[in-house]
Amino acid sequence: MGADHREPCGTGGEPGGAGAGRGTAMIPRRGFTLLSVLVAIAVLGAFVVVAERLTTSSIRLSRQAQEAQTQMIRWEGLLRALRKDVWRGTLVQVSDRRVRLGLPEGIEAVWTADAEGTVIRTADGQQDNRWPRVADGVRFEHCDGGLVVVVEDPAGRRMSRVPLAAQLPARKDKP
Repeated sequence: MGADHREPCGTGGEPGGAGAGRGTAMIPRRGFTLLSVLVAIAVLGAFVVVAERLTTSSIRLSRQAQEAQTQMIRWEGLLRALRKDVWRGTLVQVSDRRVRLGLPEGIEAVWTADAEGTVIRTADGQQDNRWPRVADGVRFEHCDGGLVVVVEDPAGRRMSRVPLAAQLPARKDKP
């Protein structure tokens, strides 16, 4: 038969080409090495951790903002109703967490604040109104022009004082 005219693999048929003189050429491999895949997985994992923490923080912040808004709406509603009663009140009896107000219609309104920050308004012949957890440490003080609502923090420092004026000169009686 004749002579074998096949060239060694990788020479491309030209003398001195790739792999010339060695017999076979290295075949370049296409694809990723195991190290490249591990680095890509680590980068992806770090991205997932950061994205999860960012999402969790965003949800927590949104919930806290909603709770603060709800508490502020409750507080405003409480002050509006209490201001109305104090403005019309003729008799004010104040103890630390309780206020009794005599109203012109012959109705007595009693405001009570508990330790958890819930304030309740009870009036003769009317449904009780409740403002749950409006603020910790709510208490009342009498002043010449009406009533002062004091909100203290748990450490006992005064945080805020809200004066409520009475239209008529209030008479302070002992409870």
